[in-house]
Amino acid sequence: MEKTFKELAKDPSSVSFNDVKVMFDNDSICIIQLKFSAKNGFGAMVSSDMEYVYLIDMQDSTKCAREMVRKLEDKESIMAMARREYQNKDWKKDSPVDKMSDDEKKAFFIYHKAYMASIWDGRKVNYDRDDIDNW
Repeated sequence: MEKTFKELAKDPSSVSFNDVKVMFDNDSICIIQLKFSAKNGFGAMVSSDMEYVYLIDMQDSTKCAREMVRKLEDKESIMAMARREYQNKDWKKDSPVDKMSDDEKKAFFIYHKAYMASIWDGRKVNYDRDDIDNW
């Protein structure tokens, strides 16, 4: 995560994080909200509420990773989108999702929203299951 934010910053040495909160995590996804501060192009320190999403996906039977950084002043959080869709869902009897537990359904909606958003706003990243720097 830190590596990604430093890539985005005009002055990578000025990057700092505050109020870091893990909003959701499991073996396929991690969503973190934080206050990101760094110097802008004029040298002034600016801060924004941000959301960082890292998820694992299967493509052609191979695991790959996607990550996404979202400025929360501009976009709704993944958690809020998933919560709204989950609460408004009309569950169809005998569907695969209907057979899931409540927690599994919530995780499914969170992952689905994050994955769809990462297609537009995210990127694929190198995935090495054992390399903690890429988590």
